[in-house]
Amino acid sequence: MVCGADCLGNCERKQSREHVVSESLWQSNTVMVQGFSWCADAPKEVGIANLTYKILCRKHNSALSPVDASAGQSFDMLREVARLKSVRESMKPIRWNVKRYILDGIMLERWFLKTLINIAFDGK
Repeated sequence: MVCGADCLGNCERKQSREHVVSESLWQSNTVMVQGFSWCADAPKEVGIANLTYKILCRKHNSALSPVDASAGQSFDMLREVARLKSVRESMKPIRWNVKRYILDGIMLERWFLKTLINIAFDGK
């Protein structure tokens, strides 16, 4: 099988398993999946560790690790924003301290593109 980034050159011979959606985003060990060729008709529970394809060589997969890590941090931050909003909505209204959150938009955009490519990849 050819590395999905072979047009960049310098591929290694060994393919690695790439998570279709970055492992760092999930908060449980399993997820319900539907829509892929192997689960088109009904949802299936899949272990996060098994939701992988051989898309990239080890070198290119490793090079994208910072993108995956940044996406994990961004989603953790978005969960925190939602949690804080929920807590504040359940309390008596007051003048709240402004809490600022910063995420790396460029890295998050790269992660969305990487994930779109992963989802579209069918092994052919």
